[in-house]
Amino acid sequence: MADLFFGIPDNSVIYLDTSAVNFLCDNLSLRDAAATKLYHARKGTRFYISSTVIWEILSTRNDEQRELLIAFMQNLCYEKLINSPSEFILNYIKAGCPLEGTPYDFHSKLHIANVWTGIVNDKNRTFSDYAVENMGDRSFINMVREFIKDFNQSVILEGTKSDPFVWLVEADENDDAYSIRCKKLAWLMILLLLVAELDFDPGPVKNFWNRLRIESSLERLLYLKRNLPILVTRGPFALMANLAINQIGKNGSINRGIILDVYHVINLTYCDVFFTNDEGFRKLKENFDHPLMDRIHIIKDYTFSMHDLF
Repeated sequence: MADLFFGIPDNSVIYLDTSAVNFLCDNLSLRDAAATKLYHARKGTRFYISSTVIWEILSTRNDEQRELLIAFMQNLCYEKLINSPSEFILNYIKAGCPLEGTPYDFHSKLHIANVWTGIVNDKNRTFSDYAVENMGDRSFINMVREFIKDFNQSVILEGTKSDPFVWLVEADENDDAYSIRCKKLAWLMILLLLVAELDFDPGPVKNFWNRLRIESSLERLLYLKRNLPILVTRGPFALMANLAINQIGKNGSINRGIILDVYHVINLTYCDVFFTNDEGFRKLKENFDHPLMDRIHIIKDYTFSMHDLF
């Protein structure tokens, strides 16, 4: 059996982002994937993906490659999905925005999670056998693109008199230019997920605002500024902002790839190992001094080992 994960501690939660899934599918057979899952399951280790991974895989235009990736994930990954970005963030808010992670069930409750469980347990089925709303629909990422197109270099990096973040960002006297940029980017992520509801399944965010009886975008933003300003400097959005600022190109533009990456990075909080093949995460690990960075591993830096399953 070919195994990339030999030596990982028992009872580990391993998250695979989309680039890691693609790398493994290119280098392992379906038989290797199934054997690896069985071998590590005996030691309590599970391989997780998220709704973000599923969306990206279902967006693959090559039908044969898409179904191969799905089959590979079915054979390697655990039957439950890790929480979506919205689920993670709302659980964090519910826990009181703690400095350190609060243990809770991090398995997704979304419809797509139930579909995933179904096709992992019945490998003769695939996503096309179920009604999976919005998954693989590229209009989602087009909405994201439209949302962020005006947040260019002059706004995000340099700041102008027309900077829409001026009234949102409260600069501390100790803030340097990097800190201020991170705060602006954190507010952008807050606008994206909690105000505009731009997640693959907006249901959890809709329910959050329905319970508060807040509908308009402006009222939502005012509520967050008054009641949850800590989101900008602590927790998931701060982590997302630091990834984004380390991946923004020289022209300062934010593209859809960066948004998808920040939807992945949020999973660092509840995994023991975060496997990626994206060099942007290496840059984040090198430049961002945070204990969670030790969980990031670039998968192509590892070598495969062979050992007997039985």
